[in-house]
Amino acid sequence: MQEPSVPDFLAKLTNKKAYIGVIGLGYVGLPLCMAIANSGSPVLGFDVDPEKVARLTKGQSYIRHIGDDEVQGLTRSGRFPPPTMSRAWWRPTSS
Repeated sequence: MQEPSVPDFLAKLTNKKAYIGVIGLGYVGLPLCMAIANSGSPVLGFDVDPEKVARLTKGQSYIRHIGDDEVQGLTRSGRFPPPTMSRAWWRPTSS
């Protein structure tokens, strides 16, 4: 397997093929995901709050200035799959 190179990565960014990850889907993270997806790039959102994840999965917003229709359009676009996150992912492992 060939190692990815910087030019390959930059080409993926330019061609909107690189997934961009956003950790935290609060008042900054969710609008950031929306801006990235609306620019044409795929984006993965992560959050440890199961309520946020559940609401986004149902197409519901939890931020007053973002409507449910915007969240539903975002997920329908195919550039923002419903987020998932397990709290176990954040726990440090013991050696």
